[in-house]
Amino acid sequence: MPYQTDARRKLTAFLQSHRGEALTAEEVAQGLADISPSTVYRNLNLLAESGDVIKSVRTDGRTVLWQWHERQACQGHLHLRCESCGRVIHLDGAVSEALKSEISSSSRFEVDMGSTEITGRCAKCRR
Repeated sequence: MPYQTDARRKLTAFLQSHRGEALTAEEVAQGLADISPSTVYRNLNLLAESGDVIKSVRTDGRTVLWQWHERQACQGHLHLRCESCGRVIHLDGAVSEALKSEISSSSRFEVDMGSTEITGRCAKCRR
């Protein structure tokens, strides 16, 4: 994790309090009114570079989303990323293993479980 300034500590705490949510930088900045938007943007990029935050882009190709990355929780399973809202969902370990096994046996391809994302649309966005 990058050096912890006061602004970065507040940003990290804010993102951790919104676990499971993919937020725009504007939404994050609104939630941290005492930190300038440029500081929010700069720190989001630093946290993404260090792997503490997941950075994704909506299907419109313009909207960037940020989500706290639970490193320990991301081991041993696949991830589902909604192309509409950007949310990253952790797929159940047993389902992940079954998919990994099927892919391996049908294509002789070894899947990296910690970094693989399957994209589509979540239940909320399909409504």
